[in-house]
Amino acid sequence: SSSSSSSSIMKKRKGLAKYNPVFDLVWQGYHVSVTSVLGHIMNMDFKESRYAIGGGGWGSVDPKLLFGAKVHKLIPKDMLKTVENIKKEAQRCSHVILFLDCDREGENIAAEVAAACVQANPSLGVENRIARAFFSSLSPNEIRKAMRMPGRLKYEFAYAVDARREVDLRLGAVFTRWQTLLLKDFLRKFSGEGRGVIALQPCNNSLKNKKSMSNVVSYGPCQLPTLGFIVQRYLEIRNFTSKPFWKLCLQHKQQRGGGGVDKSCIKSSFLSSSPTNCKNTTFTTTKKKRWMPSVAQQQQPKAAETARIDGRGGSFNKEDDDDDKEEEEEEE
Repeated sequence: SSSSSSSSIMKKRKGLAKYNPVFDLVWQGYHVSVTSVLGHIMNMDFKESRYAIGGGGWGSVDPKLLFGAKVHKLIPKDMLKTVENIKKEAQRCSHVILFLDCDREGENIAAEVAAACVQANPSLGVENRIARAFFSSLSPNEIRKAMRMPGRLKYEFAYAVDARREVDLRLGAVFTRWQTLLLKDFLRKFSGEGRGVIALQPCNNSLKNKKSMSNVVSYGPCQLPTLGFIVQRYLEIRNFTSKPFWKLCLQHKQQRGGGGVDKSCIKSSFLSSSPTNCKNTTFTTTKKKRWMPSVAQQQQPKAAETARIDGRGGSFNKEDDDDDKEEEEEEE
């Protein structure tokens, strides 16, 4: 940011990356430029090309060697424009405030962005010119508070994520290559059959003459539990047996000539009624399906809760507000 006394109207302009525009505004006398990233801007891979992911050396490298191979972080091709966009904006800034997710993963991304900024503008690396914003919601008050009281980047959290990513890389690369090469013949044998039991055995033979496979039996510490959830849900849906259920709906007929009906009177009448006084007039059968909620429907509760935290009230469900009012009236 740089000192400025121009209007506080926010303006949007195109960035170097297609999905990372830049917003210019004035905040407390400073010109502020705001841009974004698309998650991690750096990937972790093996340093030597023969070990690297997609390097094509599966048949010439024993997977066990990957446990000790050196790793490094690099910018993938699909993130080059995003990094260029960050560097371009960093060159004209005197300070940087990092607004990334307030968790370990966000701290790691913030550290990657900070490194790109310092690389483009070394002056940002001194005198604590790169700060970290901490916030719990996207409400205006919370964002202003985070801007006024930024903290420091927690590199210990960022390094913890790097360690986790390295473990994921080594385990994923080793076991994916090992079981893909090991199960190659088994998969071909049982591909035409409905079922088959495959026993995993240590791979003692040399891998130098193995050819790379187009079909990969992938392994990952994160994807396996996720796959388990998907399979579990699939089995629940497949084995689900629909059962009929009934719901009672009570209707009250108001006498002619009457105006409004007192709420307490209706409640007492309902509580004093018995099944012998009720008469079934209609019987209807309906079939309903529950669809997965859309993205917009998922965002409504978040928006409503943000409004409540910010003190602006509001609700994503009008009935909730009405229920709250009724409860307050009853307490009075």
